[in-house]
Amino acid sequence: MNMKQIGGWCLIGSAAATIFGMAHHPSSYQAAIGPAVHGAMLMVLLVTAFGFATFVLDRGVQRPSILAGTIAYAVSTFANLGAGTINGFIAPALAQGDAAIGQDILQLCWAANQALAWLGVVTVGAAFLFWSFDFLRRPGVSARLIGVAGLAAGLLPTILLVSGVLSMNVVGAFILYTAQVTWGALVGLHLLAEAKARRPSASVAP
Repeated sequence: MNMKQIGGWCLIGSAAATIFGMAHHPSSYQAAIGPAVHGAMLMVLLVTAFGFATFVLDRGVQRPSILAGTIAYAVSTFANLGAGTINGFIAPALAQGDAAIGQDILQLCWAANQALAWLGVVTVGAAFLFWSFDFLRRPGVSARLIGVAGLAAGLLPTILLVSGVLSMNVVGAFILYTAQVTWGALVGLHLLAEAKARRPSASVAP
């Protein structure tokens, strides 16, 4: 299995894992499952980043649109890691620890989580927009359809979030993240298809 195939399977697998994890996301700091779910989701973020890194290396990081998308995606990864760490570990530890911890501290944690989660959604959207331009320039109907889908996956979550139609609660995050990881899975399928197409044919002995 070559690097492109590994990256493709990482994107497909992490998309499924993200949807599964968000379906079990707790709605309270007191939930015992919270740290386990958030810890798993943080690992999935890194697997997803690895998958997109293989895409970036294949397309050429020296190209402006690919580099811009890479920077935006790197920002989103750090933002999401921060948001998950706050809600998965810091806030639960405070809520279950010293009784003197006031609600204002937990509200600060929530505000920090929301700011980072917003940043994550917006910067992922920006990365998808930049990377979609690459697909739109490539030959073939499938590549251009992925490009169009990438524009939608990049723009719609940000529009829904900024307009207030959705918020970064459990339900809103599930919808927004599902839209984004679905495009990641499409990119993964595209990488697998390209790897298969480029595989050299076995030579036949005379």
